[in-house]
Amino acid sequence: MPTKRLLIRGGLVLFDLADPAFVPLNDAARQLVYAETGRGVETVIVNGRVILDKRRVTTLNEPKLRDAVGEAMEKFRPEAERVVANARRLTPYLLEADRRVWEQDLGFGRYIGRR
Repeated sequence: MPTKRLLIRGGLVLFDLADPAFVPLNDAARQLVYAETGRGVETVIVNGRVILDKRRVTTLNEPKLRDAVGEAMEKFRPEAERVVANARRLTPYLLEADRRVWEQDLGFGRYIGRR
């Protein structure tokens, strides 16, 4: 069966330098790596095609996607409520197990630098 491949030959990402990740702008590369969360991405262009324009996705119908997610959530919600109920029922047992583990003396500190 043939597979589709996406080859990205060129791309450009424009960031909003007024975003808190870049203020004050001291070292753009370091701030991009350690502070940028995606919030500052303003425009994305891939192979000459604008994918994100002024923070709006251009490749899909966002209102239609929101409606589809809303419908899926209605089906998912009862199952999620069961999972939460089970977690609440198990929480006291997990907390007790955690307490017992932390009571055990291992003969050394659990944290580096602590004695």
